[in-house]
Amino acid sequence: MQQIIFVCIFVYFSGVSFSQKEKSVQFVPVFNGQKVELNKKYESDGNWFQFESLRFYISAVSISGEKSTWKDPQSVHLIDLEDSLSLFISHEAKNGNRLNFNIGLDSSTNVSGIMDGDLDPIKGMYWAWNTGYIHFKLEGFSSESILPNKSFEFHLGGYVFPNATIQAVEISVDKWKDNLVVELELGKLIPNLPWQSTPSILIPGKDAVKISKLLPTLFQLPSDEK
Repeated sequence: MQQIIFVCIFVYFSGVSFSQKEKSVQFVPVFNGQKVELNKKYESDGNWFQFESLRFYISAVSISGEKSTWKDPQSVHLIDLEDSLSLFISHEAKNGNRLNFNIGLDSSTNVSGIMDGDLDPIKGMYWAWNTGYIHFKLEGFSSESILPNKSFEFHLGGYVFPNATIQAVEISVDKWKDNLVVELELGKLIPNLPWQSTPSILIPGKDAVKISKLLPTLFQLPSDEK
């Protein structure tokens, strides 16, 4: 019995040690430089904000160097602030000076019929066959919202022109690290949301496209890694 327990403990800690050595890209949502926690109130310019849900799709991840490019074999990742493990994407790049990825899913993925893993509708990111997936979801409460309960829901999606919301992101990496941290600065998005007109966007359309075009500007390296 003691031998069995010893083996189990050894395997467990060996697994933990191995996982810590994996190379990764980690996504860290922040609000004006402060790490975001769900259900916590944040203040800015005399207003308060509380984030209840933050989920978005990352696809087509690649890391490029001077001599080689690593492309992610797993084409789609659902980043969910409620699931800390989902914030990490493993990679096998030996080095690189440029990180590329898409926010959202391309049209072929939206109509592929593959509905398992991160694309499973149970994840709460699927509308219907004709509207496809929600690419970026932000929900919560804010003193800026005109809704009676001060709630907001920004479900940004759509894959058919002119309502396609997929966005490309490119980040220059000056200081290579095997474990790259990428911040999602919500402080750049919040002032540009339509609080006084449409604090609830739940279908594809021009409003979703307009906000989606802002998303690439939110992704950045931490100030000490630029």
